[in-house]
Amino acid sequence: MKRDEPLYQKPVFTGTIILQARFLGPSLFLDLGALRAATPAARFGDVLVFPRLLQHRPLMAADRSYRACVELFSDKRDLANAERLFRQSVDFDPSGFWDFIELGNIYLRRGSREQAFEAFPAARDHSPSDTVFRSELDKHLRVFDSSVPTSQIPAFRDPSLE
Repeated sequence: MKRDEPLYQKPVFTGTIILQARFLGPSLFLDLGALRAATPAARFGDVLVFPRLLQHRPLMAADRSYRACVELFSDKRDLANAERLFRQSVDFDPSGFWDFIELGNIYLRRGSREQAFEAFPAARDHSPSDTVFRSELDKHLRVFDSSVPTSQIPAFRDPSLE
């Protein structure tokens, strides 16, 4: 929401965070380890309340990533805003390799081969080494070595959306 934009400009988050306990488990996608390590101020069933969070970058990255997906996959697609939000997400927390994948796909749609070639290796480098994502990204990157026009390079499927 536009009203929340000033929150993303501040280096320290000072608000209250309320979330379900199920989001605190270790996860390949959007792991909230900082919250897992913190002590909640209150608990209401499976809902936890944290008065403030010192390491808020992964949480902010998760929000930016979610909002970018809304921009990217809504009926009124806004690629420029989705790109901006994905870029903010990887700036907050580069471990979200799927955001680099989406950035690469956006760059391919725009015909920006160089930017896509920077985004896809970043996705590979930030993906867990013990998963199939790295080998799939390597296969996808081989296409860039050839003289295939950008319009004919298929978008890489984002594993976080499947």
